[in-house]
Amino acid sequence: MNLADRIALSIINIKNTRVVSELKKLLKSQSWDRAKLERHQVGRLRKLLDYAAQNVPYWREMNLASKVKEGGDAYSMLADIPVLTKPIIREQGERIWSEKETHYIVATTGGTTGNPLTIRRNYECDAISKAALWRARYVWGVSPSARALYLKAFGGGTRKGKLKMRLANKMVGEAFPSSDEDVKVITQIMHDFKPVAMEGYATGLLESVNRSRVKENFKIDVVVSTGEMLYPHQRKALEERYSAKVYTYYGSNEIGSIAFECEHNKLHICEEHVLVETLNEKGQPVINEPGKIVVTDLDNTAMPFIRYELGDIAVISDKPCSCGKSSRIISELVGRSQDYLSGSTGRRLQATQLAAYLKDLTQVGQLQFIQTGEDQISLQYDGKSANAEKEIDMILSHIHNRLGDQVVVTVDQVAEIPKTNRGKQPLVLRKI
Repeated sequence: MNLADRIALSIINIKNTRVVSELKKLLKSQSWDRAKLERHQVGRLRKLLDYAAQNVPYWREMNLASKVKEGGDAYSMLADIPVLTKPIIREQGERIWSEKETHYIVATTGGTTGNPLTIRRNYECDAISKAALWRARYVWGVSPSARALYLKAFGGGTRKGKLKMRLANKMVGEAFPSSDEDVKVITQIMHDFKPVAMEGYATGLLESVNRSRVKENFKIDVVVSTGEMLYPHQRKALEERYSAKVYTYYGSNEIGSIAFECEHNKLHICEEHVLVETLNEKGQPVINEPGKIVVTDLDNTAMPFIRYELGDIAVISDKPCSCGKSSRIISELVGRSQDYLSGSTGRRLQATQLAAYLKDLTQVGQLQFIQTGEDQISLQYDGKSANAEKEIDMILSHIHNRLGDQVVVTVDQVAEIPKTNRGKQPLVLRKI
């Protein structure tokens, strides 16, 4: 890490200066072999469990110490600890927080699956989470001092925030442009600033592309999709539009950084910071098959997340990555547990499976599927091409082949796909 990178990081993270030192540690630990990584995990987990048992009322009354299995790796130590869920956190309230921690950051979840949760995170945990993202950016070829454009969900931020980012060679814009004027602003930034990297929501990045009438193709080295699922057809469209390498990462408001793509587009879990398990319907850990994600944050003592169920479905692989890193890989991020279409026959069509089918369709534009009843689906699309109807017929045939002919799909061409209260445009919504 050179001087320019250290200065840029210090400016961006002026409220938590530990990010620089934590990044130095993570740049070293990414070369650890599996044995050294597992020793680190066991040590961090034992320290976390001891702390939670002594200082957090909920975990203390759970008799946490008696549920810890000794003698194996960190994952086996967790096996008998009950899963922590959002309803439990809401029910417990302040009893889920540390009685001892007085210096922490307060955040909230998005609330897309219910009432938002209030999160506490100690500063060390916050620094490690942010450092993990910067480590990934290094892998992607984007240093802290590189010119980058960040497209945020709720506008460009305050004047003070924009100035801070500008001093660090960064600019901030609107992630979900609501007008052609918003797109012009982003286009002008790209023309004048010439960023080497751009980060934002995939749907927002594609919306900017679709709204833009500028024929000039901006060359960007790296595009990073964040905050939502990146589907194959979206990755392909972004690669073609910007002639860029496209990466994504996985995280949550509760935990922060969880997994990042390497140079081979394999999603590596940041195992120095988190333990990620996938559980089947019986609550048993599974590998190489879809399961519910539960995460243990090894660093958050202010509000210990131990075996916390995120509400997402994924596949963890037992195969090593050719990049040489020893961390485990999420081979497939299926999406949220409710991201699927279904029929009365009991068959399901996952959003990721649907997206894989859509990746070669070019005329329908943006799409959204809304399940409104057991055999009722609403399909909205914003494509205006004369060939869009042909592709819609192909989609309908695919849905009927997968779910059965009893499924009724109503189709509407719309001017714009509606957004959630977080500004996202999910591919699949369930309203039953």
